[in-house]
Amino acid sequence: GPATWSIATTLPSTGQYVVVVTPNSLASTDLTLTLSNDAVRLLTANASAVQLASTRVGQNARFKFSATAGQNATLVWGSSTSNTVVIYNPDGTLLKTGPGLTGSPGSYGVGVTSAVMDDLQQSGTYTALLIPMSGTAANTMSAQFLADQPGSLAVDGAPLPVSLLPGQRFDYAFSGTLGQHIGLGISGLSPNSL
Repeated sequence: GPATWSIATTLPSTGQYVVVVTPNSLASTDLTLTLSNDAVRLLTANASAVQLASTRVGQNARFKFSATAGQNATLVWGSSTSNTVVIYNPDGTLLKTGPGLTGSPGSYGVGVTSAVMDDLQQSGTYTALLIPMSGTAANTMSAQFLADQPGSLAVDGAPLPVSLLPGQRFDYAFSGTLGQHIGLGISGLSPNSL
């Protein structure tokens, strides 16, 4: 198996618990167990990424952010090791297990990844759980919550300048009529990232 391994769980009640280790062979086995509380950080919409540096093998990170029902947003995260990411609704039910995935948690390698969250169904505090899958005791994780920038456009109206944070999206509404023919011009794009 892997040199290091991590498990995430939520204890269902107060009391005594037992960790049972069952080697997969009859040979002698040496290992070190490290039990840690999850590290928790709060994210503010459209603020800088929040970093968490852990020196404990298997320590998970919980990044919490507030959102409202109907909101569109993106969660961007990065890690110095491979990890599994699970995003929970305010009521504790599963929202996402990675970009566009459902079912089992999505596993991601080292680097920066994002999850788009369209039309959130609940208001309250969401939780993104990052579970390190391998690596050494040192793991640096970061996350950023980006609320979509809302606004409105007017057909034949003035051009609208837009400034977005890296990874942020915009949701601009406009009124139209059945059969209307329109065009959308994009100019001044810097950097060229569409």
